[in-house]
Amino acid sequence: MESGVNVWAIDSSPTLLARLRLRFPSIPTQCSPAQESDYFGRQFGAAICIGLLFPLEESEQVALLHRVSEILLPEGRFLFTAPVEMGGIQTQACVCTVSRGKVADSIIRAD
Repeated sequence: MESGVNVWAIDSSPTLLARLRLRFPSIPTQCSPAQESDYFGRQFGAAICIGLLFPLEESEQVALLHRVSEILLPEGRFLFTAPVEMGGIQTQACVCTVSRGKVADSIIRAD
């Protein structure tokens, strides 16, 4: 990517991944539900989850949050969106720091 970060992409939609590959052919991709992904067999300094977490059943949310805590490096960041309506805006960004598999702090910001 232009900013110098390394990016990996996981999505259960082959159509969305195909479009991503056309635009960014060097990004490794995996067609899999996030709950079932092996996350490329590695750990990350950050993970981003857009529009996925809150439509899941509560037990799936807990399982996904646990899995993300396993693939984040110590002090890794997890950015996710949560549906909320504030002043006509329906998305809120939440950032969590994970320390030893537990959420250490979080920042919630509505744009």
